[in-house]
This record gives sequence, C-alpha cells and structure tokens, in this order.
Amino acid sequence: MIWDVIIIGSGPAGLAAATVLRGLNVLLLEKENTVANKLRLSGAGQCNMTHSGQLEDFEDKYGDKWRFIRPSMKAYTNEDMIRYFKKQGCDVIVTDKGKVFPKSLKADDVIDVLIKDINSSIKINTSEPVIKLLYDDNYRIETTKSVYQSKCVIVATGGISYPKTGSTGDGLKFAKMLNVSVKPYGYALSPIYVKEHLFSELMGLSFENVSIDHFRGKKINTYVGDLLITHFGYSGPSIINASRWMEKSDRLYINFTSYKREELENDLLLQIKNSPKKTVRTLLTKYVQNRMVDKMLSSLSIDGQILASEFNKKNRKDIINMLTNYEVIIDQVGKSHIAMVSKGGISTTELSKKNFESKKYKGLYFVGECVDVDGDTGGYNIQFAFSSGIAAARHIKERFND
Repeated sequence: MIWDVIIIGSGPAGLAAATVLRGLNVLLLEKENTVANKLRLSGAGQCNMTHSGQLEDFEDKYGDKWRFIRPSMKAYTNEDMIRYFKKQGCDVIVTDKGKVFPKSLKADDVIDVLIKDINSSIKINTSEPVIKLLYDDNYRIETTKSVYQSKCVIVATGGISYPKTGSTGDGLKFAKMLNVSVKPYGYALSPIYVKEHLFSELMGLSFENVSIDHFRGKKINTYVGDLLITHFGYSGPSIINASRWMEKSDRLYINFTSYKREELENDLLLQIKNSPKKTVRTLLTKYVQNRMVDKMLSSLSIDGQILASEFNKKNRKDIINMLTNYEVIIDQVGKSHIAMVSKGGISTTELSKKNFESKKYKGLYFVGECVDVDGDTGGYNIQFAFSSGIAAARHIKERFND
C-alpha cells in the first residue's frame, strides 16, 4: 500500500496539517505513546495558542525570518486560528498583553479539538518512532515496527527542547539522510544562568521595562522588556526573547530602573536637595523595590540609614552605576529542560516560503519547529506551527485535486 501522505510528528504543526488533509489516505506517526506531548505543556499547561493583533504586529517577533514566513502567516492568520477553535466549540480569552488562551486555560482542550477533528479522517500510530526517511520514486519510511511508502511526507518533528516529550532533533536526522541543508539546533526562549549571582536570594523579584545592553567584545544589541530574577540568574520576556542570540561568557549590562543614567543622577541630586533629612534607603526606593535597595547597599557597604545630606559622591556614583549599568556574565543559556523552543533546524533556503516544500524533493515538507524559525514568547511559535503546517497541507491537497 502507498499512502497519499505520511505526517511524522504530532505537535501543533503536524496536527494542524492533518485537519486539512481530510479525504486523502493519511497516516500520522508519533514516536511517543500519546500525541501532542509538548503542546500539552505549553503555557504551563494553559496553552498560549497565539497572539492577538494585526499581521504587522508579528513582523519583529521572528528575528530575520519574517520575510520567509510572511506568506504562510498571511494565508493562515491568528484570526483564522481563533475562528477555527471557536467553531469547534473551544472559546478563547485574550490577556491584557494580547496572549490568546483557550477559555478553560487547559491545553488538553486544544488538543481534544484537533484530535476530534482528524480522528475519523486519518490513521494515527503512536509508539512508532521513525528510523529512516528515504526517497526512490516514492518516500520510504522505516519505523521500529514497519516500513511504509508514501507519495508525500510532512516532517513535523519539533526541535530539541523538552526532549522527554519526544522532541529530540529527528528532523535534522531525516534531512541529512536526504542531503537537505540544516543549521545545528540550539536553545532559544530560555532563561540564563550567570556567574557570581549577587541577587540569587531575591529570586521572584520582577522589574518592568528594563533596558539590557548585550556585549560580546563589541555591543550586539539592546533589549527592553520585563525582567525576573531567578535563583540561578535571570528570566522574563526581556531575557527569554533575546536568549537566542546569547552565548556563554557574553556580558549584559542591566538598567533596573526606568531612568537613563544621567536622568537618575540628576533626579537623585534633586531628591537630596529637596529632602536632605531623608535616609539614603528611602531615596533609593523611588527607583527599585526595597529588597533590591537593601541588597545593593549591603553589597556596596553603604549604610542605608545615613541622611541624604551625608550621601557622598563616591557612594552615589557606585549605587547609580549598579542601578543603571549592572554587569552580569552569562555562565550558560538554559538548555533542553527549560528552553521553550529550539533555534536552528532545516535551512529556510531549502524550502518554498509559500508551502514549505523541499526545493530538492517534490512532495517533501518540513514544518513547525524543525525549521530554522523561532519566534518570541507569547504564542508566536504555535501560530507559526499552525500556519506552516496548514500551508504544506493545502499545497498537498491542491496537488491531489489537480
């Protein structure tokens, strides 16, 4: 028997593709004993499905890959996804920051919709890892249990984050078997570990709209966003979204305040002039939380109870520098067990940007996280998984309908 389509992997990209392929002879192969394991964990189990807003709001969320993915994102938008789930009886809620979740806040409800939609139209084999993907007139897929042939194949195997869910980089292995160019996988959307973590005891403390300068010898970039102190380093959107560009030994300079250095210095001097009898600690709590002030003062051996009028120039300079230009050295970027997604994957130069078909092999598609595309946190990666999976499936459907 020759299948019309075989989908390898049951993450959001593979399941989204399957919803389009009704009417064709389709087999979905999943290496784990249940489907959609990583999707089940997304958003801490609540499933941040996509992000609200217009298409242009997505432009700066995928690094330099927007021009490549734009056609598929335009063809299947966040509004299309929301409309699909509502039609299937799964209503959504939108947070004040634009994140879209199922109304139940349960990832299982999202998965149930997809499985119910495809259950009667395609065959799903779980606990069947694919070992080889070869091509000779048709595609030959060897698993631990059987050998299959197919006219088309959609590879939707994910990346390397959360490997216990089945994401172990299989897409690169299959691509190499067919001499399709790849970029090595790394970790993205991850917190960072830092050397000599001064603020480890302040874990859980968060800051809004901090500014972070990133250096590797020379300045790489500046990131702005919310920051969270962890027991091992730093997290929060400002770090997580930028982590794809960070490496061990990079230096970050953090401004914990909403002031530029010169602005803070001028404001502090004005406070001292207007309130000379206030304590230094009281003055500094205008800029950051009490716990942060206490830790900074302690680390600099500054007595927070001295009066503002006695706050000497050297101590002022030291505290201002720590508040606005605090240096941390990256020990490592969080790896597989905490990175939300992977960076790297099948090279985009190998694929059609309209439908993700291989330029070398007709009928071979790579979609979702196994492709060298990674987006910011906030639903952008699941949206890309859906858009790419559906683009591939629609192209296959058109081919069979011709």
